[in-house]
Amino acid sequence: MIASVGDQFRSDPYGVNMNNLFVDFEACVDDAGKFVIKEVALLDYEKRLIQHWIVRPPFSNEYLGKKAKKQNVWLETYHHGLEKSIYISNLLHCKVIDLDSAGCPSLKKLRNFNTEAPRCFQKNHRVPKNNFSCALSNVHYLMYWFTKFDIQ
Repeated sequence: MIASVGDQFRSDPYGVNMNNLFVDFEACVDDAGKFVIKEVALLDYEKRLIQHWIVRPPFSNEYLGKKAKKQNVWLETYHHGLEKSIYISNLLHCKVIDLDSAGCPSLKKLRNFNTEAPRCFQKNHRVPKNNFSCALSNVHYLMYWFTKFDIQ
């Protein structure tokens, strides 16, 4: 997804264009149905600057109820862009474009493009082709698609 961040985030000492960020995050849900962020990646596609965080969840998956565990399996499988976009928009009070609605192919298809994206050190993120849980890699694939096909 692409976020256009509001005025409160625009003064950046590094000159990052806060209006045009690619954002991806990995999350699970708790028993109350709220997103719990596990990983976030932001990429300024004009300056090719990136920021990446991995966050330790406040609880172990084993403490979740059956419903939350089932929902987390679904989240990991289907990578729902619209729900992520709504969450980011509400969190940052900014305009967010869900790239799925702009015609962006699935991450599985994007990985078939001839481009290499960086991967983080997280143990379960180092599986080369079939793991789509690395936000760091995902923002690079999304940026590549956006710039290659000149999406406006």
